[in-house]
Amino acid sequence: MAGPGRPQNLQLLTTALNGTWTFLGRIVTAGTAINNATTATPFSYTPQDPGDGNGQGINFAGTLAGKTLIIEPITSAVRVLPGESVLGMVANPVTVAAGANPGLRFAVGERPTFAMGQTQGWLQIITEGGAAATVLVWELT
Repeated sequence: MAGPGRPQNLQLLTTALNGTWTFLGRIVTAGTAINNATTATPFSYTPQDPGDGNGQGINFAGTLAGKTLIIEPITSAVRVLPGESVLGMVANPVTVAAGANPGLRFAVGERPTFAMGQTQGWLQIITEGGAAATVLVWELT
């Protein structure tokens, strides 16, 4: 089962990667783990149906799930981690130390493109060394 907005096949993925983009918002951190739901101006963070509170039965429409994204760190390098729930991210935030869920590191000016998983509705960032950072997020359509 594909998530809402997730490319259904290789042709649609190729079109999405080479298509146009829509600005979704920015994730801003002062050095702590922040995601698209907990940033100062939240975006694409409210599921259509939150399910039972344990992550079961969530309708991820209204989140980043299934979207093809391009992100750009503009002030500091960041580590990025997609997640299946905001509560899970709060309990197990992305970290810079070795261990659980360290996330992928992207430098200032890098613009990686990736497809969020069908159940990955939220995107979390943190900087190394506690620096402030802003990450711009677009959806490729």
